Formats: sequence, C-alpha cells, structure tokens
Amino acid sequence: MGTVAGRAILKRLPLHFWGMPAAELVWRDDGGWMRGSGCSIDAGNYTLAYEASDGLPVALANTGYTLILRVPGAGDIDVTDVSNHSPINGRRLLRFLTYVESLDKWGASLECQLVVQDKMKVQKDRQNPLDPVVTPVKPWVGKPNPELLAADRTIKYCMRDGQYFGQVLEHLEGDPNPDRLYFTLGGVLQTEPQWRGFACIGLVGNVYGIKPRKTNNPFNNGEAMCAELAKEFGAEKFGGVWDPDALCAFLKSEGKKEWYMIWIKGHAGLIWNGVLYECKPSGHGFTYEHYSPDTESAVRRFTAADLESKSDKALNARNAPYYLARLRPPKWL
Repeated sequence: MGTVAGRAILKRLPLHFWGMPAAELVWRDDGGWMRGSGCSIDAGNYTLAYEASDGLPVALANTGYTLILRVPGAGDIDVTDVSNHSPINGRRLLRFLTYVESLDKWGASLECQLVVQDKMKVQKDRQNPLDPVVTPVKPWVGKPNPELLAADRTIKYCMRDGQYFGQVLEHLEGDPNPDRLYFTLGGVLQTEPQWRGFACIGLVGNVYGIKPRKTNNPFNNGEAMCAELAKEFGAEKFGGVWDPDALCAFLKSEGKKEWYMIWIKGHAGLIWNGVLYECKPSGHGFTYEHYSPDTESAVRRFTAADLESKSDKALNARNAPYYLARLRPPKWL
C-alpha cells in the first residue's frame, strides 16, 4: 500500500510550499484584538501549508516517505503527520524556535524549505523553493525585573493605530528554560520588532505576572489593576493623594522599603527601592523626559535626585494628583 501510494506521490512532486504564516492580529472596532490568519500560541502560532504540483492537497502519511521542514544552516523537523493547513506546535514549535535562536534570526524573515525523503533519507525532490517565514521577536530571558527591563535598549513602547497595548510575557510549555518568556499579544507570538515591549499597564502586569482578561491590555486603568493586584499581592491604597514634592520626598524615605504601584488616570508604573519605573512614550507619562526610542528602552527609571535636579525629567505637575498602592513583592524575588 505504501509503495503504490509512494509512486503516486512522486508523480505529483514538487510540492508548493506556502511557508508557515504567522498569526496576524486585527484591531476590532469594538476594542480588543482578534486573530486573523494563522493560529494561537497554544496551537503553535504557525500553520503549515502546501500542495502538490497538480494543485491538489497531498498527505505523506502511510506513503513510505517523510515530509521534512528544513531550516537551512540549522536543522530539520519531521512534519510528515502534520496535515495541510494544520498547526506546528509542541516540540516541533520549540525545535523551530531553537533553530531561530541558533541562527540569531529573531524578529526576522527565515528561509525554510519542504523536503520529501524516502526511507533511506534520500531527498526525492529538489525543486521545492525556499520560502520566507516570519519569526517571533527575541524572547525575554530572565526575571521580569524592572531594573533589567530599563537596561534593555530594545524594549519599545507599544502603540498601533492610536491604540496602546502591552505584550504579555509567556513561557512556552515544554521549554526547559523556565526564564525564557515570549512576547505575546492576543494569544499569539509577537513577530514585529517595533512592538517588542509594553504599554504602561503591561509593564506592571508583567513584573507581577498578572494575566489579561482582554486581548489588548491587561486592565483598563490603574484602579482596575490595583483591584486585581489586591487579590494576590495585598494591594491597598497608601497615603491618599500625592503631589510632585511629596512624591519625591516619599522616594527618599518610605519608597525605599517596599513595592508600590503608582498611577494617574491613563498611566501606571511601579516604585521599588526608591526608584520610579514607568513604560512611556518619549515626552509623555509621569515625567517630561524625552528619549530616543531607537537606542533607549521605553522602560524608564527615576530616582528622587533625577526628578529634583533635572527639569526635563521632573514629575509633570499637570498629572497630579498621583495615587499609590502598597504591594507585596512579586513572586520572582
């Protein structure tokens, strides 16, 4: 049976390979992200798509041949039992991502090829073209420490079509490195380097491991995030309302002892060890500060001395009053 089916397959080679199209996200008119083509991260984020030279579907299972997804310069992945228009997930996805890492092709276009082999691993077709596959942006490896995020010059502030959004850092099941966290949005791996980062509430959510209830932002505002943090981290409002002078004094005293969330309407950040952290666009946020998004992290850090001595970094009085909530430390500490 396999021999007969195999001869029929050979007559229909080469295969036309559409690559593994990454899932796309589209902003809905009513708010939130919906998936376009492709599939979710749980299903692999990528879909294998191909057909025989006659334009009809082809299945390699039980033919005596294997279907290989080849990443030149890295390695092969056996995808024989992945049917057409089905996801590449689990160990296959992890292997693909390992190849991406070995080639240092994060957030890039990686040429891949489908190859048909016989039982002796001899390639039976040499005409399948190389096709580009868009890869995920480089994952975050380490704890979601705001000090480290501020030091990573590639972290971006995320806004698209006037909508602000924060990536959710996710660990892929089966990855042996528990500190490897992928940037995801709407349940899929992010593939656009200019969106490897967060919005302000996304920073707070990722440092504390809060998962979103919606596909765009974890929460709508600081009050909602505070309420969610209260469930697990004991968040409670602290000290009423704050003006810029009182907040600077706080950073030099009580602000050095514990964790706090800080927020105003439409913006949120964290205070840890006497430092104010915020993820912000240049010239906006808690401070007046401008920075270069091309060469500096969108996660900014400010000591009381920074805010008091440099007018371009001073707290924006127009944003007062500020609200604070005392928190227990995040779990990664």
